[in-house]
Amino acid sequence: MTTKTDEKRKILEMFGDPQVMLVEMQAFARTSEYLDSKLQELIKSHPGQHVAAYDGRICAFGSTIEEVRDQLDAQGVPRGRAAWAYLDPNPIALHV
Repeated sequence: MTTKTDEKRKILEMFGDPQVMLVEMQAFARTSEYLDSKLQELIKSHPGQHVAAYDGRICAFGSTIEEVRDQLDAQGVPRGRAAWAYLDPNPIALHV
């Protein structure tokens, strides 16, 4: 028979501490907002490139996602915690 304590332990093993998750999610949200605030400037300076941001800074540019990934790895940036974007100089406008 599974107890509530067993269920909580299993959830913590699968997902980790909720407080740590919250802090990481907030950090990712701040990084995403930072990258979003820089997009127009970056599109002008690095059109057609891929870019990644982490911890409040732009940390990688590349012509391919693989190049950006390799730069993140070299810097020790956790891939799942970096915000990524493609700097499309000719974005498609959607009208709804």
